Amino acid sequence: MKVSAVAFVLCLLALSAQAATMQSVYTGTILYSTDMTGLFGPSQDGMAFSLTTIYDTARGQTISDPVNPIPGGSVELQGGSATGFSDPYLSAVLAINGQSYGFGPARSASVTVSNLGAGFRQSVDLSQFDAASGISTVIRFGTLLADQIGLFPSDLTSPFTWTRGAFGASFGSGDYFISAYDTVNQRYLFNTSGYLSVEALTVTQVQPAPVPLPA
Repeated sequence: MKVSAVAFVLCLLALSAQAATMQSVYTGTILYSTDMTGLFGPSQDGMAFSLTTIYDTARGQTISDPVNPIPGGSVELQGGSATGFSDPYLSAVLAINGQSYGFGPARSASVTVSNLGAGFRQSVDLSQFDAASGISTVIRFGTLLADQIGLFPSDLTSPFTWTRGAFGASFGSGDYFISAYDTVNQRYLFNTSGYLSVEALTVTQVQPAPVPLPA
């Protein structure tokens, strides 16, 4: 069967819209924090932060809300070693007080968007024990934005910007926990946590995922 050039181009466009590499950049202030080991400094309360993540929607498993299918519902991308699917995150970096920390391959991770008011949320969880070194590591972060119905896109590949306070129902929060404990010497290598007030988010498409050519 012959396929016209126009149909082939439209097929590629449809596929590229379904899979893309996205970047999300959060900014805001730290409401409350503890830092036993000075990873970001003695106290970060009131300081500015940025959280930058890059995720590939071609990785992991994508789940659509069966009750409220697109358009008008939610889509979740999930993965990580505990889920049986690849980790969708290519990188995630939290920057505070001139210091930055990168979150490694996740045990479980997700990105969710909903245009029914639930908004946009992301999470990464890495919990592991290295028997060789005796190091127990627990690392995680989470974010949640909410606003009026229809403000957020109904797919994971559409760029958008969000600013807290633009609408009456706007809400943005987050938290992080970074801990590594040396069970052999019984001491923390680092241990810090905090709660975030998210003021703004920008989501952009940084590199479309490769589209396979037809056989």
